Amino acid sequence: MQPSEAISAEHVHHFARLLSNCIRTNDLKLGRLIHSRLIKTALTFNTFLANRLIYMYSKCCSIEYAQQAFNELSDKNAQSWNTMLSAYSQKGLFEKTFQLLDVMPDPNGVSFNSIISSLTHHGFSRKAMGFFKRMQTQCGNGFLIDEFTVVSVVNTCAGLGALNLLRELHGFATVIGVRFNLVVCNALIDAYGKCGKPEYSYSIFCQMRETDVFSWTSLR
Repeated sequence: MQPSEAISAEHVHHFARLLSNCIRTNDLKLGRLIHSRLIKTALTFNTFLANRLIYMYSKCCSIEYAQQAFNELSDKNAQSWNTMLSAYSQKGLFEKTFQLLDVMPDPNGVSFNSIISSLTHHGFSRKAMGFFKRMQTQCGNGFLIDEFTVVSVVNTCAGLGALNLLRELHGFATVIGVRFNLVVCNALIDAYGKCGKPEYSYSIFCQMRETDVFSWTSLR
């Protein structure tokens, strides 16, 4: 039996609340004290708490401590890997991001979304597009995108004026049943307009059940 199994759920929730407070107040000093306490009580064996610890460090801008907490966790799950991956990518540390991705047991849509979104956010639109295409090639039918991926790649297409890829992505998302919610539709309207196809933007607008100010202003 691992030490964490003897710890009550009450203790787990107590420390989880404390870590949430650290995240909200950006209190790294308190986070370090909680981490020390978790080590003493063997609660770093608890995957749920360890994941919260990694997330807390990433939000408090301490990648080194996040990596330390990640390394201490023996029973890593998908959330553990994705939280660490997101911490690196959001900071623009893409060499570390891809090194981690290479050894990640089972990368998923959350992993890909995080990287594509961060590459786009940091101004690496072409790299984001290249990564998206590479994932399509490597994963084939196993590369299932969702609305978050669609928005990230659509925004990248808009920045590059990549109409053909935008249309390809739009069609692919339709075929696999991605939910075209307000955010996705607005992104498509904006992207088609920037790619010189306002008629496509208008067509999407006319099919929307819900619109907002951005929907209307993107038509101009």
